Amino acid sequence: MREDRIDRLTVSDKWKQRFKAITKAGGTPLPDFRSLPLAEGRGITFNWLAFLLVPFYFTAKGLWRQAIV
Repeated sequence: MREDRIDRLTVSDKWKQRFKAITKAGGTPLPDFRSLPLAEGRGITFNWLAFLLVPFYFTAKGLWRQAIV
């Protein structure tokens, strides 16, 4: 029933896959997260944009100084 509701959403297929994986993991608290295949788990938790922009954030905040001490 939930997958039917997800399929009717007006979002991209990528987001539909993410929502289905979250549902499969038990909802937003993700109690069954470890039972998901690795690719589905990464699709829920990993953010490429944040991964790529973190060095710029640390540089702008001056946190690189703490790293060299």
